[in-house]
Amino acid sequence: MSTGRQSAVTARGTARRRKLTDAAGALFARDGYHNVTVWDIATAAGVSGPAIYRHFAGKPAILAELMRSGFDEVDAVRTAALAELAPAAPAERLEAAVRALAAWVVRHPEFGVLWRREFRHLAAADAAELAERMSRGPVEMIAELRRARPELSADDARLVAWAALSVLGGVSDHRIRPARPDLERLTAAMAVDVLRVALPAPREAKAAGAGGRAEAGEEAEAGEEAAPSSRRETLIAQAVRLFWEFGYHGVTMEDIGAACGIAGPSVYKHFDGKADVLRAAVRRLGERLLTTVDGLGPVPAEPERAAARVALLVERYVAAVVADRGLVATFQAEAHNLPDRDRAEARRMIGTYARHWEQAVAAALPDRPEAEVRIRIYATFAVINDSVRTRSLAEQADVGAKLRAAALAALDVNQNQPHDEAGHRPTAS
Repeated sequence: MSTGRQSAVTARGTARRRKLTDAAGALFARDGYHNVTVWDIATAAGVSGPAIYRHFAGKPAILAELMRSGFDEVDAVRTAALAELAPAAPAERLEAAVRALAAWVVRHPEFGVLWRREFRHLAAADAAELAERMSRGPVEMIAELRRARPELSADDARLVAWAALSVLGGVSDHRIRPARPDLERLTAAMAVDVLRVALPAPREAKAAGAGGRAEAGEEAEAGEEAAPSSRRETLIAQAVRLFWEFGYHGVTMEDIGAACGIAGPSVYKHFDGKADVLRAAVRRLGERLLTTVDGLGPVPAEPERAAARVALLVERYVAAVVADRGLVATFQAEAHNLPDRDRAEARRMIGTYARHWEQAVAAALPDRPEAEVRIRIYATFAVINDSVRTRSLAEQADVGAKLRAAALAALDVNQNQPHDEAGHRPTAS
């Protein structure tokens, strides 16, 4: 075969592989890895099922290639942006990298959700390789941030950098799509605001009630309540822990029973099946979040007082998810495995809760369009949720106060309101 012909064949093979991974990425993001078959991917790509095996050994290999190519592109974008402004100040370089990454994630919104949700389905060797690739970018960003902001401790720089990256990943969590340039600018602006956030000093955090790990309840295992009130509650708590560690499809009813010290068949006295356990866990998250807004009256019309309401919502949300990290992790990673009716119910509960945020943020930022308000809220949830799911961040001292500051920065709501929600100026201590 001539060199030219061989090159053409290679190019066609590369193009076919990319077409397959693009189709798989869209399906995995929409339906979840376990709910997509090789035949689904083949149909979406317009090829026969057996033809896939000319390019990939199976579905895990497709997922690995999808993530590997994503990291290749992310690394190239970040490296180019930092190199282009090599002589510039660290803050300028960092913000240029954020803008470039924001443009990339807006064009590839599925990548964030795939990494968060489907990583556990990779083969061991691929998982190890890609975990190292995932850490490479944040390490560079943290180093650049510490050069730009030498006053930050190592822990603070790590949390701030990861929070900014979570803002970028938050594009995966919604389908709000203003004009692409507008979404790129907004996403970059939120991430830059988080990079610039003034974190509270430890003494200020203690005074504000943020506390450390013990005060925030972070020393408990994911999804584990201090004293479950019943066998059913114990089963839910242990199931959440197992779902987080092994994934919904990697856990059986027997596993859940064994974690509680009972035989698998006994679990069926409390739940009809594994989907029923998942439904209960997701409902529990919705109930707990709705409890945090019980008793709140109408959102104040004045922006300053509305901003105080936003700060209260942030504080209560952080406290709720820090206290039980497994529930939010289970919702994010596994809710798509619920039957359609239960998934719709879960969305209604979370939607009811989110409307409290939408009303408060809209009143605090009256000049902002509705789409921006909602995008900022999604980014804020991403900052908090990703941080509490990451042990090195969740176990930092004063993490609650730090996350509140980062969340308010993503929302662009003033952290130092001159009035409380009732309209009173705070009394100096």
